[in-house]
Amino acid sequence: MTKHKSLLTQRWMLLAAAIAVLANYIPSTKVTWLIGESVMNLSIAFVVYWATTGQPSAIGRALNWPPLVFIGVLSYSLYLYQQPFTHYGVNNGLAAFPQNIPLIVLAALASYLLIEVPFLRLRTRLEASIIGSRSASQPAPHAHSIP
Repeated sequence: MTKHKSLLTQRWMLLAAAIAVLANYIPSTKVTWLIGESVMNLSIAFVVYWATTGQPSAIGRALNWPPLVFIGVLSYSLYLYQQPFTHYGVNNGLAAFPQNIPLIVLAALASYLLIEVPFLRLRTRLEASIIGSRSASQPAPHAHSIP
């Protein structure tokens, strides 16, 4: 096992997560700004890297569970459309819990299906036409040998 892969073991991930949490509780504000924030951010980056490199673990399997993947696909739409349905101080029944939750999900799903998916299809078609026109107009690169 390479040094890189050995860093991604479960034992180190628990340590990195613990360091991220503990760095948040450094008592001195100046030390927190100087050291704590950097240590916390590096630890979080390490855990995110580990989680996104497909390490076999219960966490990796949980993050790849289809309902969570679907929430990830909708995450930007959920982010955009939660505001109208969670506006505090408004006496609007649409913003009251618990009916606001399915309304947020419905708005995000509608946005995804009616706006994002058509634009993703358009992007795919445009990329294919650009790549196709480049390959048709440009000759294939030649391999040159170095003497």
